[in-house]
Amino acid sequence: MEAFIDIKVRQTTGTYQTNTVRGLRASNSTGQRATAECLGAKLFGPSFERVELLGGNSTEGGEVWRVHSDAIEEAWCWQSGLIEFGLATPSPGANGGGAIRIARGPAKALRQIVGVLAREGQGKSTGKYLVPGVPEADTAEERIEALIKWHRWCCERNGKPHAHGVVFGRDSEVAHV
Repeated sequence: MEAFIDIKVRQTTGTYQTNTVRGLRASNSTGQRATAECLGAKLFGPSFERVELLGGNSTEGGEVWRVHSDAIEEAWCWQSGLIEFGLATPSPGANGGGAIRIARGPAKALRQIVGVLAREGQGKSTGKYLVPGVPEADTAEERIEALIKWHRWCCERNGKPHAHGVVFGRDSEVAHV
């Protein structure tokens, strides 16, 4: 599923400005498209794909632009600490065990951000991402504690609740295991 956000671009005193979206906005003197693209890059980072004009007039209320990003994916982890990505977090199996969703957002940005915050595997886990502290834990309680601690740290990084459209789940989603 592709993600998009509709924005407005207005011309004011020789420059073009967007409305504020997720605390971000953009301005540019080149033109409406360049201004919409600038906000798209701020909002979606590596997942930004394109903008399209939906209509309106830049001097009378603003032009409406649709900012597109790549597909929305989820990141989840297993009891082992292994992190995986896909369109939807796998449902719990018959024994009640299953994956825990940790974040959701545009695919490229999600993989990049989780990849920076996670630990890279070694040995049999080479090329995979792991939740720090989970593989080393001796008990189920220690694994859950390590996951919650890492997840809170991810949520609080730089004081931002999201970055480039990536949002980490609430503690209640992680702690219910």
